[in-house]
Amino acid sequence: MKKLRNRFYLALLPLQLLLVGLIVWTIFLLNNLEGLVKSTEESQKLLGNAVDQAMVSLHEIKLQVQLMDAPDKEATQAMQRAWDVYEDALETIRESERIQESKAMKTLLLNNERLKVRLESLVDIEWNAIDPAIFPSTIRMVDKTEALIGQVSATAIKDILGLQLQFRERIRLSFYVLGIGIGLGIFGTILISYQIGRIVVSPLEMLQAKLDDVGKGDYDQEVRIVRKDEVGQLAYSLNRMIRNLRLYRNLTDERLHSTTHTFQTVLQRSPHSILFLTQDHSITYANPQADELLSSPEWASGLPGELIDIASKTQKGHSIYIQRQLHEAIQLKINGQPRYYLVVSYPVELLKNIQDINQKNEPGVALTLQDVTKMKLADDIKGNLVATVSHELKTPLTSARMALYLLGEQQIGTLNEDQLDLVDTAKEDLERQLATIQNLLDLSRAESSATDLTKETCRVNEIINESVATHEDLSEACEVSIEVEHAEGDALIHADPHKVTIVLNNFLSNALRHSSHGSKVLIGAHADEYNIRFFVKDFGEGIDEDMIPHIFDRYSQGKESTKVGSAGLGLHIAKQIIEQHGGSIGCESQKGEGSEFYFSLPRHLDD
Repeated sequence: MKKLRNRFYLALLPLQLLLVGLIVWTIFLLNNLEGLVKSTEESQKLLGNAVDQAMVSLHEIKLQVQLMDAPDKEATQAMQRAWDVYEDALETIRESERIQESKAMKTLLLNNERLKVRLESLVDIEWNAIDPAIFPSTIRMVDKTEALIGQVSATAIKDILGLQLQFRERIRLSFYVLGIGIGLGIFGTILISYQIGRIVVSPLEMLQAKLDDVGKGDYDQEVRIVRKDEVGQLAYSLNRMIRNLRLYRNLTDERLHSTTHTFQTVLQRSPHSILFLTQDHSITYANPQADELLSSPEWASGLPGELIDIASKTQKGHSIYIQRQLHEAIQLKINGQPRYYLVVSYPVELLKNIQDINQKNEPGVALTLQDVTKMKLADDIKGNLVATVSHELKTPLTSARMALYLLGEQQIGTLNEDQLDLVDTAKEDLERQLATIQNLLDLSRAESSATDLTKETCRVNEIINESVATHEDLSEACEVSIEVEHAEGDALIHADPHKVTIVLNNFLSNALRHSSHGSKVLIGAHADEYNIRFFVKDFGEGIDEDMIPHIFDRYSQGKESTKVGSAGLGLHIAKQIIEQHGGSIGCESQKGEGSEFYFSLPRHLDD
């Protein structure tokens, strides 16, 4: 910025010099006028006193001459003193240069010489020889001297008036100089303002206009300022920035076109139906797979109510809504036939005009519909088949278990030890098979009645106590103690108490079976402001780290599960029940230190 700053300084230099000159001239003028005024006042005062003294002295001399009728030494001395005072006053008057050069002063001096001679003659001559006519002539000479003094005084007054006139002239000259200085200052200010506007303001306004156009997306701009100062450098930098933005825009347009083409290809080739909706649920885009839905008579009046509800939830919560399980699939009629779809809904921003970068995006919703009709039907068939087969297997296996119990109790005949061992082994295998069949039936019922929850307000501690009471016999058989940590206060949940108890029983029975003799199991719940967290913790062998992410999968089993007749379905059923309640379920375990299974449900706040 040095060049531009130097130009500013050079533009301001004449005005600064003018102001300095005016200040110096004003100081000089004030000092000169002050000296002139003081000199005039002193001269006027001295002159006035001298004239007064001269007139008084002449008057006294005249009086002494008029009274002189005989020789009088005292009168002569008084006349001499008056003459001396007169001469002193006259010397004071003669100090003024203009008075010395005046005709009246020259006449006064000649007259003074004659008057002095006459007065000396009055003192020195013999009184008897004196001419009586000398007294009137002397008095006339004194009167003439007084008149000349008056003329000299008039000349002095005229000189003072000349000084006053000179003072006025100087004042007039000062105002003239000040006026010229002010005029030059105004002209300099206007000139400097114009130069500043031409050098700085106008280029900056041009730069601002160009920047506004660039901000609106018009990159076909160029600043035409060719200068070697900072403004020229700024214009050069701005032109270079615009060129880079133009190149970036072209590159971005190419990338955007490529990305848009890729995105459109993905949408068109996606096996799922995809819809983009506005805030009022109007369809702005549908891929080819959604054409069958839109062309069906059921969609002629708009989106089905189920999809509108899902889109509304996404708009209100600004979150993604995902259906993952088959039992969550919604049923829609397409051309009169029932179809099942898993729906994914997520918020998006819709841009009407991609060229207008200042346009605000419009919030919308995207729906992805996955057709799972065949999977749903296959799952229903599988579930029915599993339920039917399990039920058909359970009846004969129950009869076989009863027969084995009768043989073991030797009610129909005596058995030797080897026979009893075979019967016990068969009983254990049969119990394991019956437990597996029971889990399959429970799973089938859970999946078939996924939405059939009988919710009511339940006390958390009562559910815990019921589960503990149910497992007292198993606790004694496993030689494992149960410790309870009740939730603080009267914690409540709004849930299906029977199904929540099934989950808690599953956790507790697993913990008892996987605990060593003499150990303990903790069961309880912790309550916070919004949730209730149920937990069951054992101190057994723990679960392998690679097994924990899959512990709730169907048919998932640990290494020790086969020892207690587990088919790996209990935890999967528990997960389905908790998810039906809108809760979360999990497991924490460290090998050799035990495991903790937990689930959280929303807390019910009693009104």
